[in-house]
Amino acid sequence: MRLSPFVRGLLVLPLLLATARLSLAQCATTTTTTTTTTTLPPCGPSLAAPQCNGACPPGEECGYDAGYFGCSCFPAGTIHCGASATPTCGGSCPRSGYCTQGLPSSGTCFCAPQVWLQPDIGTADFLNLFSQPEQWPLARTKLDVFEFYNEQLTATSNAACGDCGPNIWPNVQSAQAIPKLTSWGLKIADTPGVLKPWSCGGGQTPAQAASIAVNYVSPAIDNVAGAGGTMSYVAMDEPFYGGSHYCGPNPYSPAESAMAVEDYMAALKAKYPTIVIGDIEPYPVSTPSDLGDLENWLMLLNPKPAFFHLDVNFNFIDAGRLTQSQVQSDISSLQAFCTNHSIPFGVIFWPAPADGTVASSQDYYTKTIGRIQIVNGAIGLPGMSLFQSWIIDSVTGAKDLPINLPDTGNYSHTYLVHQGLAQLVTNGAEFSSQNVPNPMTHGVTYPVSVAFRNTGSLAWTEKWGYRLGSSAPRDNTTWGMRRVVLAPDETVPPGAVKTFTFNVTAPGSAGTYNFQWQMVEELVEWFGAASPVISIQVN
Repeated sequence: MRLSPFVRGLLVLPLLLATARLSLAQCATTTTTTTTTTTLPPCGPSLAAPQCNGACPPGEECGYDAGYFGCSCFPAGTIHCGASATPTCGGSCPRSGYCTQGLPSSGTCFCAPQVWLQPDIGTADFLNLFSQPEQWPLARTKLDVFEFYNEQLTATSNAACGDCGPNIWPNVQSAQAIPKLTSWGLKIADTPGVLKPWSCGGGQTPAQAASIAVNYVSPAIDNVAGAGGTMSYVAMDEPFYGGSHYCGPNPYSPAESAMAVEDYMAALKAKYPTIVIGDIEPYPVSTPSDLGDLENWLMLLNPKPAFFHLDVNFNFIDAGRLTQSQVQSDISSLQAFCTNHSIPFGVIFWPAPADGTVASSQDYYTKTIGRIQIVNGAIGLPGMSLFQSWIIDSVTGAKDLPINLPDTGNYSHTYLVHQGLAQLVTNGAEFSSQNVPNPMTHGVTYPVSVAFRNTGSLAWTEKWGYRLGSSAPRDNTTWGMRRVVLAPDETVPPGAVKTFTFNVTAPGSAGTYNFQWQMVEELVEWFGAASPVISIQVN
């Protein structure tokens, strides 16, 4: 388990980071505009021959593809794209995004943000996530990875995991959690410790500590496999911090910690070849923050971790130990460092209170939104956004906040996924064209089209809940539907024009009816200008 930020803050460690809008005159006759076809550029070179001998063309560098578990040449200074289970997703991404096949029938790879969810270990409605999937349909589609605590996948009684509450392995099995996550297309992750008191606090060598840690996580991986799933990711819980604070009687040096981690990764990969292993580290631990130690740590590791998750101690701002601008500058610097060294970068979103507690789900939600806004001011949307909780309920003392459901409100964790991501994304849409018959005959079905350009910062996908919504009035069913959806495998990148082609049925009574549509991100916002209203005469 992770230390509370308060305890971390008491320890001294010199480490860590670190529109021009197209206007159309409304006419009584149909308006038609030619639009561009929505296509995705290829993500990068094929990995058909992924031999990595260090020889790459000028301007490229030899790098490790975390998804393919091989090497290839990538544009220098970019994230090596391929950290998915699909070997064909080679190439690079411009920031810290992941190259992913993502949309199953597209056959194409593209750079996309990745979203993780890890509920608090003892939340009362944790198992309802699997028994009541109708309570979080939209949040679930935005997720890529569902992360468990190791004890939830191994403990068979509360004697083995007092913090788990009802969320021990037999109950997780009974809820069919693993097969359901697999059927929903979500990857499964674990956050096991590597350098903890139980692995290195008794004078163990780095090699011995690595062996103990592999034996610790293996039952969880095996249990997931036995339940019909696959453990895709292991996020090592703060091994750099742990080596200097938990190992003894003499703390490990950074080089010794790196030896243990390298042995751990090698042994785990030998046992489970497809697993992707990354690192979580806290920041800051000391004041002033020292990014150099954390950057040196990452450079010590060979191979590099497949991803890096930053656990930000935002309470240093609250206490006046660091300014908000200092924290933002450090986050930006560390992301740039990781990008330059081809390590996908993510930020953990949680309240980070000094004492590790909150009083309610609303308290958790409100504070986390504030933390996300700080990150947005530094780097915008990270390549990986991690909604995790290990908070303590200040009233009950349990690790049971926030509640998880529903995703439509109540300050739940799944609702935070929507609203938190909304802080990091700029939505924008520009009307392009529409083609609508006028007049119409009542009860007759007609083909129509409405086109919008994506002027926002994120690609539109059905996965993220981007849809065309009826307007004038909003959410009306005058034409037979409230929403027009994207195809499951469709992506509309920023700058592209999407033409929605669909059928409408004229109302059953004669009269004049408004025809207008606008883009919407479900449960977040309507955005951009609506299409010009057309007054349709129904005979």
